[in-house]
This record gives sequence, C-alpha cells and structure tokens, in this order.
Amino acid sequence: MNKRVDIKKIDLTLLVLALVLLAVGFLFTLLIKKVNPVQKKNTVLVFTQWWQDETEAETFSVLKTDFETLNPGVTIQLDNRPYAEILSALRSHEVSPLNSDILGLDPLWFEDLIRQDLLEELDAYNPSENPSPPAVPDQGYGKWGRHLISFTSPLFYNIELLQSAGFDRPPKSRAEILTYARSVTDKSAGQYALALALSPENPRGVYRDLFSWIWASSPAMTREGRPDFSARAITGTLAFLKQLRQEEFLLPGTFTRTDAEKREDFIQGRSAMMIASVADIHVLRERMGESAFGITAIPGESSFGGKPVLGLTGWYLGIPRSSKHKDEAWAFLSFLLEQGAFIAEKAHAVPGSRGNAIDFITGDHLYAKAYDMYTVGETVQEFTGVRRVDEFETLVREQVYALFEKDQSPEETAKHIQQRWEEL
Repeated sequence: MNKRVDIKKIDLTLLVLALVLLAVGFLFTLLIKKVNPVQKKNTVLVFTQWWQDETEAETFSVLKTDFETLNPGVTIQLDNRPYAEILSALRSHEVSPLNSDILGLDPLWFEDLIRQDLLEELDAYNPSENPSPPAVPDQGYGKWGRHLISFTSPLFYNIELLQSAGFDRPPKSRAEILTYARSVTDKSAGQYALALALSPENPRGVYRDLFSWIWASSPAMTREGRPDFSARAITGTLAFLKQLRQEEFLLPGTFTRTDAEKREDFIQGRSAMMIASVADIHVLRERMGESAFGITAIPGESSFGGKPVLGLTGWYLGIPRSSKHKDEAWAFLSFLLEQGAFIAEKAHAVPGSRGNAIDFITGDHLYAKAYDMYTVGETVQEFTGVRRVDEFETLVREQVYALFEKDQSPEETAKHIQQRWEEL
C-alpha cells in the first residue's frame, strides 16, 4: 500500500518537474527572441527604369549596395528596360505591372496610369521624405509620383562652324537663325545648319525637336487638358520650320533620325546646331573637347530679349499598386530622393529645385550657364494632363511630315493636328 503511494508521489513530482522545465524553456525562448529577433525573410524589390544607361557606369549599382547595407534583409533588383518597352508594358497591363515594386516614371505617363489605377497613392506616407519640390507645378500628380531630377533642352551650337561662317556668337532670333543657316550650310560638304530627330523610334523627338521651338515663343499648346493648336505663334513656328526644310538647311533624314544619331551628326560636324538635353554636355565634351561647342536659349519668334523658355523633362518615382512590399518600396524611394544631388551629377542633369545649385554645376561653366537659364527663365512641362500623349505625338509627326514633304501649309498642318486629336 505504501509502495503504491510512493509511486504516485514520484509520478506527481516528475509531472511538476516537467511542467517547470517546460515553462523555463518557453521563457528562455521568449528571452532569446527579444534579444535576437527573428529576421524577416529576404525581401526582393524590383526597380524598373530606363535610367541605368543614361547615368555614369555603376551609379545605380552603388545606390543599390548602399541601400542594402542600410537595410539588411532587403535586396534591390535593377530592372533596366528601354523607355518605350516600359510604357508599352504598362499600357498592356502586363502582370503586376512588370512585376515591379518601384517604377521610374515620365510625368507624361501620369494621366493614363492614374486612370488605369496602376499607381499607389503616396499621400499616406510621410510627405517630408521628398526633400526637393518639383521644378514646375506637378498639376496634382505628386500624389502618385515623386520628382527626382530634371533635364532642360537648350540649343547647342558648334563654335568652329559658326566662326568659319563669320559669326562670333550664337543666333538670338529666328531671323538670325535663317541668316546663319545660309552661311553655314554647305551641301557639297554634307554640312547643314540644323538637325531634327523625329524617328518613330525616338520617344521624345516631337516633344524636344518640335515643341521646344513653339515653347520658345511662349504659347501653350493645351487648354483644359486638351491640345489647342489655334495660337498664331504655333502656325508661325510651323512656317519657320517649313522654311528651313524648303531652303534645305535641315540635315536630311529628319524622320528616321534618333537622338543618338542627331548627337553623332553634331559631333561629326554635319550639323551646326541642335536642340538636345543638358545631359549631352558630358558626352560632347568627351568627344569634341572642352571649347568646341556652346549652349544658348532657343530663339523665339521675335528678337531675343525676354526670359529663355525651355522644355523640361524629368525622372519621377512611383510605386505600383500591385506591389506586395509597399513599405519597403517607399523606404527605397525615399532613399533615392535623398540621393537626388548625387543622381543629378551622375546623370549630368539639373537639380529639381531652383536655388539648389549643387557643386558640379557651380564649378562647370557650361552647366552653370544651363542652370542660369533654368533659374532666370521659364520651364515648360506640358501635356502631363493629356491622355495617351504618345498617340498625339505620332499624329503631330505625321502632319509635320506632310508639312515638310507634301507641301502642306502651316495653317493646314495646325488645323489637321487639332482635328485629328479631337477625333481620337
């Protein structure tokens, strides 16, 4: 009888001991977790953009490494694609879209992407994370995208070609451009006054090589979110460009030339002038030398005496609504914004805020001049509120082809552009 009681006491003691050990083990596990929290599973963020090839080598690789060092457990996958491919994928609603977590954006895309509900609204995140205000009003799109850097597009000129023709400064009016063109153009030597790049493969060709001439005379081409080609100055610009073509001052190949080919023509002396991005200063300097070329404001319809008016393009950042890692994506987006000055330098751009000239600009006479034009002049970033703006650019290209090659009048061209866009 006593033996049976003893056995029961032993069983009870062992049970209590087991429970105590289990409780101690549980508390020890909690303590370890508190001291050494379990690491989250590695998060891969896909950053889709067309910018890698437009910056100095390794720029985004350095940024990727720096961010990953600051954020263990997060990996950035750089997805570099051509501009047109990204736009096409977004339009066709590819999965997720593009399986991206952070998107490089052109502000011209906002209207369509917002209508398709593809972008995450960023108002819920800390707005102070965006250290530099946009260079131009964002027309309400800052809610879906943050401005990173900007590029202006001045008129580049070959100093030697102008001097050989008897000119010691760039043209300051359209009348002077025609005068210079007559002296500079030498068809037998394959030398022309101006090159335009309006190839369908050149996504921003119409925006830069046609619209810049219109903006130089300050008329707006949109009204209440719709194109409006009724202004007299627009017809005057079309007449000016038609005259350049009729008198054969334009380098042949306007409608097949890309920006890269236009730049190469300028480098080789086949054209004396071109409108190009400030980013090209770096390439031209490497290929042509320090003092072979200059930049100036694009002359408007009348004699140059007012503020320069320059077209503006920019890089924006957004988060696709389909991203499964929005908080981490916002952290990387904010990091890139903080590195805006570094990115601007490596992309040879201008900063997005007036009064914020960074060192590489103030210490370089050409970039300092570009920045001066930027700060004292007006910048235009039009068509951000126009749906499917690439289709609009296509019909403009087609009508300018008819203007140049089929003897269509400037008035007819402006009228047809307006009519066709309203039909679309």
